[in-house]
Amino acid sequence: MKKIKLKIIIPAVLFVALLRLILPKGFTSFGLPKKTYLSLTDEQKAKIIENLCENTDSPEIRAAVGYCLEHLGDEYSQQKRMSDGYKDCSSLIFLAYKSAGVDISNGDMTYARAIFSGLENEYAVSVKDKSDFLPGDLIFYGGADNGRYNGISHVAIYVSDGMIIDATPARNVSYRPLTMKNNMFVARVCK
Repeated sequence: MKKIKLKIIIPAVLFVALLRLILPKGFTSFGLPKKTYLSLTDEQKAKIIENLCENTDSPEIRAAVGYCLEHLGDEYSQQKRMSDGYKDCSSLIFLAYKSAGVDISNGDMTYARAIFSGLENEYAVSVKDKSDFLPGDLIFYGGADNGRYNGISHVAIYVSDGMIIDATPARNVSYRPLTMKNNMFVARVCK
């Protein structure tokens, strides 16, 4: 009986090790599949922060991302966005950086466009593909025909390894793969 189990277990372990080597595109560097998460274990959050420490020296970025990780699953609401357990995209980002001691409000934190208008000149960075993003980058999304300031309708924070955290009506506050679709502007608030 033990010989049969070993014959099965050893190849399975080798197979998993091989998968980790050949499947980096679909998985984060700490083993999570790239999909949408509304919650993570404390261990998974610690690994994300550990990964951040390897990719940035900025305590502000680590604090802002840490704040967002602690609020995964908070319900999306524009009306209740400043109440415990509720966020919209701009309040999540504003509060994350505020918790890190960085004010990105531009006088009105309640809208992505206000944050954008305060960052668009001094903090703009050119991003041509996913490999150009750095942890803590703010990604503004929108479209020219949406009737909002410069077309901005959404903001997310880049974590690392192709993943962002944002708040949307469909997903609440979630940790998910970066999308480049309708990406209009990237701001690098901290370096």
